[in-house]
Amino acid sequence: MSQPGAWASGAAAAHRQGRKAIALRLSILKPSVNSMAVRVLLRSAGLDHSEADAWGHRRSPEFLAKCPAHLTPMLETDGLPRGAMRKSCAIMQYLCNKTVSSASTRPIRRAAP
Repeated sequence: MSQPGAWASGAAAAHRQGRKAIALRLSILKPSVNSMAVRVLLRSAGLDHSEADAWGHRRSPEFLAKCPAHLTPMLETDGLPRGAMRKSCAIMQYLCNKTVSSASTRPIRRAAP
C-alpha cells in the first residue's frame, strides 16, 4: 500500500513465492470514481503500490511528459511506453494480466441452481 516499508515487505513476499515484485505508483484524484476503481483493485489484490494525489500537479512538465492528456488515474511502472499508462479500465486489465497465476485461469465450476 502507500505506507512506508510496504515496498520491502511486498518485495520479500514476492521473492519467497518465486515471482518478481512490480513497482507500482498510482497518480490519482481522490474524488474520482475512475481512480477509486483502480485503488480498490490494487488493495483487494494485495498489490504493494504507492499513491500520489495529482491535484494541482497534472499540468506540471513532469506529469505532462508521462501523460500528455493530463488525465488520472495514471499508473507508472517499468516496461510501459513512456513509463506510464492511463485509463482506469486499461490499468485494471494490465494489473490482472500481470498478477494472475496460471493456476487461477482454470474454468470455475458453478454450483447447480
